[in-house]
Amino acid sequence: MKIKRILDGRYELLELVGKGGLGTVYRAHDHEEGKTVAIKIVPPSDDSGQDRLMHEARVMANLQIDGVPRWYASFMDRGMVHLVQEYIPGAPLDQWQKERSEEEILKVYLHLAGILDHLHDQGIVHRDLKADNVLVVGDEEQGYLPRLLDLGLAVDPNSNDSLTGTGFVVGTVVYMAPEQLTGDPITDKADVYALGLMLYEALVGETPWSSRSPMKLMIAKVEHSLPLEIHDRLAGLQAAGLSELVPKMIHRNPEARPSSREVVEGLRVASESLS
Repeated sequence: MKIKRILDGRYELLELVGKGGLGTVYRAHDHEEGKTVAIKIVPPSDDSGQDRLMHEARVMANLQIDGVPRWYASFMDRGMVHLVQEYIPGAPLDQWQKERSEEEILKVYLHLAGILDHLHDQGIVHRDLKADNVLVVGDEEQGYLPRLLDLGLAVDPNSNDSLTGTGFVVGTVVYMAPEQLTGDPITDKADVYALGLMLYEALVGETPWSSRSPMKLMIAKVEHSLPLEIHDRLAGLQAAGLSELVPKMIHRNPEARPSSREVVEGLRVASESLS
């Protein structure tokens, strides 16, 4: 879909590249800097979306982490917040991982765990971690690396936004930790939970729960232990330690989950066992 439109006197919209619950993203050319950028917008009728985008801009402006797109600018146009950030020409993780080997998947998730660990070091919790919010860049020769997107729901210790408070159920139900569903305080262990579910799904091909009903899924997560068969499915993998690490990551009790740094170490051991 080709577009010819100049925003803020410098950004020429080139094409629509993505559209989802947290905004619409365009590839654009910055005529002042002479480079390609990504511009995310939310319709002015979506008040909560506007708030999320403003919050995302504030979080990104304070970040300098490899693996998270760099924030360039924010501006208002026609009553809409516009977030200008680094353009990442990658493939969505959920599509990329479908035909990948166990070794390739583990290497990408090891890097993704490292990105989360850097965020957690700064007190930031993503809160909406899922494969849709990760792009994979690179190629088979140079290697593949993940890029983490969409910080609109992130808990930021430097922000007073209401979006970061406790008592709000926000995120995507499939990947939300039990404490998110019950409105309890959120820590970085919620991201560990989501990463564990993503990794399980990438390696096994499905989530641990068969129900597609959001309500039944919420009840299963909050009130029941993990299905026993997940251990058998993980035991069939070649990498060392995954049958112990992944169930700990998706444990119902956040205190029983490993830290993101411990996940990095566990995935490093698993990845190196395949080399």
